[in-house]
Amino acid sequence: MCVIAGYAGSQLASPVIMEMIQRQEGLAGGFYAGMAVVEADSLHWRKVVGVMDDLRKKSDADKLPGCVGVAHSRSNSGGDAEWAHPFVACFDSVAYVANGSDGVWKDHPSRQEIPNRLAREGHVYHAVNAKPIGSYPTLADGRSVHVSDVMAHLIEDALQRTGHPEKAIATAMCEMPAEVVGLFVSPQHPEAVYGARWNMPACVGMDDDGAYVASSPEGFPPTVRWWTWIPPCSSFTVTKDRLSVSPMGPASEAIVDDV
Repeated sequence: MCVIAGYAGSQLASPVIMEMIQRQEGLAGGFYAGMAVVEADSLHWRKVVGVMDDLRKKSDADKLPGCVGVAHSRSNSGGDAEWAHPFVACFDSVAYVANGSDGVWKDHPSRQEIPNRLAREGHVYHAVNAKPIGSYPTLADGRSVHVSDVMAHLIEDALQRTGHPEKAIATAMCEMPAEVVGLFVSPQHPEAVYGARWNMPACVGMDDDGAYVASSPEGFPPTVRWWTWIPPCSSFTVTKDRLSVSPMGPASEAIVDDV
């Protein structure tokens, strides 16, 4: 499994979210690490095979500009750094991180239909393998693609259709459901971290410097004075001084919310 982090506030986001992941790497993750931040109309991201400390040592990730960002550490599945989160959609419009698996939706028809539709429409995936891998979607040419890579492009597609970032991730999560929680940032909407959760854990905390999203409160800095779990089957928006939550509606299959 994986751990995630997000931040929207008044401080430089990159060192904040990297430290949040390091606090959580004992819970899960620890084989791939990555992060993305937004600044005005720009998206910056770095990722590596290794833990978050490897990313810190091998790149300038902790010095990237911007006060809004997301980070991730994931379990081992083979492959190079392209298989690490975040996954970035076309035109650098969306950087997406997630925790979870297909779960009860492993045979949902959208897991084959949507990746191929997006590919036909010109979306280019980067976490691909020449042969099928487990339950990952299979493209028409026989290659498999990481489902979170597909989701990044689906959120971009939904963002173009809806024009609203929180509605976009909720739409994408309903169209291609999985037992996950996901976060994304976008340079076109640089003021917030946007997310949706079916049943994997996510919580939000706040202090005087901003708002934090994590898989566990273990990820929060000690300055956090208030925090709450995000309810299941919800989408949400996190700005530096506000959390808003909206229902996605009941899941189409039975899921267990076991924080």
